[in-house]
Amino acid sequence: MKLIRYNKPYSNPFADFEQLFDTAFFGNRRSPYANFYGNDSNRSLALNVYRDDDNYYVTAELPGFKKKDVKVELDNGTLSVSAERKVKKGKSESSYNFSRTLSVGDGVDASKIKASLENGELTVTLPKAEESKARTITVN
Repeated sequence: MKLIRYNKPYSNPFADFEQLFDTAFFGNRRSPYANFYGNDSNRSLALNVYRDDDNYYVTAELPGFKKKDVKVELDNGTLSVSAERKVKKGKSESSYNFSRTLSVGDGVDASKIKASLENGELTVTLPKAEESKARTITVN
């Protein structure tokens, strides 16, 4: 299984100063979760990846999301996890989108992948293919 390291695409050293200036003179018109490009609608989802002898696991925290809001796909060795939720407050409506893709390689049995969402935590179980599991070889 190949892991892809997340690198922040852009780092603005003046972002804190700009937010302080905007708040002081124009009120808090920026979301604290907004990224540097000013687009609050598409955020990267933080994933934890670990393994044991039989499986790989991918977990993500998605508080407030329901099963119908979450989408998990495997296509050509690439696992995609996305979540979208719309919140309506009075006349305004906000949309929250999270997505992340990672390469899982050939060592996964795609027909046995399972995903569950319990208490705001998504767990995707990727069973290892039989040929990629560790074996003990006896020495003669």
